[in-house]
Parts: sequence; C-alpha cells; structure tokens
Amino acid sequence: MIFRSIPLFLAVFFVTCSSERAKTSPARPPDPKAPAAKASPGESKLPTAPVTKPRTLVEDDDDPSTPDDPDDKTDDKAENTSPPATPAESTPSVKRIRPAAGKPTDDDAGPAISVKRGSGKTPGVERGHGDDSPRVVRGSGRDTGPMVVRGSGTIPGGTFKVYDAKVDTGNHTRSMADLGLALLPLIKEKGNVILSPFSLTTALGMVYLGATGSTQAQFESAGRFSSDGNYAHAAALALSKQLIKKNRTLTFRSVNVIQSGVKLLPAYVKEVKKWYAAPVKGLRKKGVVVLTNTTEFVGQWAQGFNKKNTKKVPFFLSSGKSLKVPTMHLSTKLPFYRGTGYQAVKMAYKGTGIVMYLVLPSKGTPVERTVRRLGTILDISGGQVGLSQKMSRITVDLALPRFTFKKKYELKPPLMAIGLTSPFSVTNAQFGNMNKGLYVLSVIQDAKIEVNERGTKAKAVTKVTMALRSAAPRPGIFHANRPFVFALVDDSTGALLFVGVVRNPLLKK
Repeated sequence: MIFRSIPLFLAVFFVTCSSERAKTSPARPPDPKAPAAKASPGESKLPTAPVTKPRTLVEDDDDPSTPDDPDDKTDDKAENTSPPATPAESTPSVKRIRPAAGKPTDDDAGPAISVKRGSGKTPGVERGHGDDSPRVVRGSGRDTGPMVVRGSGTIPGGTFKVYDAKVDTGNHTRSMADLGLALLPLIKEKGNVILSPFSLTTALGMVYLGATGSTQAQFESAGRFSSDGNYAHAAALALSKQLIKKNRTLTFRSVNVIQSGVKLLPAYVKEVKKWYAAPVKGLRKKGVVVLTNTTEFVGQWAQGFNKKNTKKVPFFLSSGKSLKVPTMHLSTKLPFYRGTGYQAVKMAYKGTGIVMYLVLPSKGTPVERTVRRLGTILDISGGQVGLSQKMSRITVDLALPRFTFKKKYELKPPLMAIGLTSPFSVTNAQFGNMNKGLYVLSVIQDAKIEVNERGTKAKAVTKVTMALRSAAPRPGIFHANRPFVFALVDDSTGALLFVGVVRNPLLKK
C-alpha cells in the first residue's frame, strides 16, 4: 500500500518539483563551443551580446554608481519577488578598477577587469574574483546564449562565460537534487522528515555569491554549485521566474532577504539584488549577517480525493507495530511504475508542472534503503525526471494517509559531512567578494507540510547566519551556585600546584 513511506515522499516533493517544472519551459542551452572574443589592450568595444556587472570588484571611491553603506535602512520590500527590470541599451565603456584602500578585498586577488555599464539597456560586466576560477555575472539581456569575454590581468586561463536569466536550468536542478539527496540520509531523525533542497540551494547560493578561494571551490565540489562562469546564479533566477506563480488553485512563492550588521561590498549588494531579488536591510546586532529564503507552495490536486472515502485503516510502522490512521482513497488513472524493490505513482496539481512522486518500498524493504537509492530512482538530469519517462498511465487503487507535521534542522553537520567545511571555519573561510572577515555560523531550515483530500501546503524557511571573526563573542555565564572544582596551575610550566573540590562554601574544614 502507498501509505507506508511517509518519511520518503516528503523529501521527494521538494527535490523534484522544480525539475519537473523546468522541462516544461524549454530554454536554449549554453553552447560550450562558443568562440572567445578577443579584446586588445585599450579596446573599448565588446561583442554586441548584452552583459552585466559581476560580483567581485571594489569600485573607485569617486564612482557615482557606488551605492551607499548597505547597512543603512532601505525601502526595498522583502515580499518583492519580481526580478529587476532590464535597463535600456547603450554602448558600454571599458574601465580599470583598482582596489580601494581600506575596503575588503580577497588577499590573493589579481588585477580586476571591468566593463562599466552605460546608461542604456545593455548591462555591464565587472570582474575580479580572487586566486582561482574566473567568474563573471550576467544580467538579463535579450539573447539566450552565453557570451565569452577575454580580459587581461592575472585571471587563470583568461576566458570566462557569462549567462543571462534565460539560461537552461537543467544542470542547476540536477545539482539541487544531488545536494538534497546527499543530505537526506544524513538527517538523523527517527520520525518523519521534510527537507526543501530548493530553499536550501537558494539560501546557499547567496552565500556562494560572496565566496572566494578554497571556500568557493568547496561550494562547487561538495555543494554541487556550477563553476561555469555565473551559471549557478543566472539559473537560480531563471528557475524562480519559471516557478513563481499565484492563481486561484496554485501558489508558489520564493522570497529572499539579507539582514546585515556588517559592511558588505557594494558589488555584492548589487549582484545579490540582481540574481536573488534580495534587498539588504540593516540589522541592529552588529557583526552578524542573516541570509534568508522563504519558499511556499499551495496546490490543489488535479484529481482530488473524496472526503467520504477517507477512513481509518492500519499503518504498519518499521518496528512491525501498526496503528490506525485517517487514509484517503482514490481509484483513477495515474502514472505508475513498478521497479526493483519499490513502486511509484505520480500525483499532479492543477495549473502547474509541479507534481508529487510517491515511492513505496516493497514489503520487507527498509525505507532507509530506498532513501539511499532515491537519486537513482528519480534519475533527475537535464531538466527531466527519468522516473516519469518510465511510468505508464493505468488505473491505480491509491490509499494515502492524511498527514501534517513540521520539522526544524540544523544542517551544518550534514553539510560538513559531505565536505562543505571551509565556509564554517573561523580561520579558513574565504568570503572576499562579500566581506573577507565573515564565516558561516549555522544553516537552519524550518519546514512544514500538510497533505489532505484537497491538496498540499508546504513551507520552508532557510536561514544562513554568518559572523565576523573579529566580532565580540557573546558573554559567557559562569554562576558557581553548585559544587565545583578548582585547580591552580602554572601555565608556563604546566605544574599543577593545587587542586580541589568545593561542595559547600560555608564549611571551614
């Protein structure tokens, strides 16, 4: 019966919804063979394809385009999910950008290259990304393919790609699924589990935008973020455009906001607004940055359940015990597939490509084994779900428990377990594109889901908290109001001079 795998399909919903939606919105994939356009020293013209300001420059203090202190209060609305408007076309000018004295820069960064934005519709490009892979960020121009730009300076390879917001999202959704499915078995939870890879990847994407050096490299390897130019950020914006929707039967909402008590680089503030529509607001608590994504889904089943058919039937726990739970019943034609050790069914929602895959282990197969195989079962690649291609639409007698629950996880341990350690290191974290003194303190996701006869409601809030290494630590509390131990030690030699226990301070002997 389908209702034996609640812990499994909860994660499946968030992992797969964006991929299923992405395949319904075809986009032109980037051409890896696109020739590089050469720019001679002093050349003031670029290829006519639109480009935009990137993520890594410290601008001249006298540049009128440099924004004010990002810590100041802004009237940007956190609820604004619309992407920035496309500026008007003009011919960009070329300008060298020198590091500004006293501003945070990556210690190992080489000379930066910048193409400053003109006053028209064509966005400009900025460059200067530390000591490893080159990176440029692309605006939302009208073309759909990548542009290759060659610059000078100490950029390894000298060539990098820039993408616009119409980029194909297939590789991004695959990376998102890979990250979520790698973390799912590592969440130590005996009960139900819900995780939103979409919300997590979006929140971490804002952090990745500020990473440099070895920290950037770990985001690309362990965190599954693409190292191909600015693809990860352009694809995140493109995917949000495809998914965000609100009508009578469906709501999908994704909102980003940054609260900062830290001086952030102006270039980062511009880019995070461009790619993630994330306003940067002030935070009273100094020395701390909180990056938040809120993802919400409300959808009605395309083929709903009749409440009259909902009855309490036995649900068999992994321990072998059973209990009676309210279970919905439906008999209709649905996409269905029977694989080795499992069977799967797909439930659609009205007015969207978002679906829920329910995967039920065969009798005697632990759900944990199916969780570990989930990546192979779903087979998400190139913006498509391989499992969907295997399914046949047949009459299915479906019994599904009605349920609602919420969970809160600290995701730092599982993220470190898959190799993402550098961002959390006080000594090794490198965020030279944001503020080089920052490191990640915690990654917390709070999620909930409700499934009933009408449809599904799900919400996830992912908060990444960062802090300055130089920030004063919170005061400790040491109230010796119970028995305690003391030791007198010479720190220079390690000699233990006196040691004892105080069980009652009033006793004189």
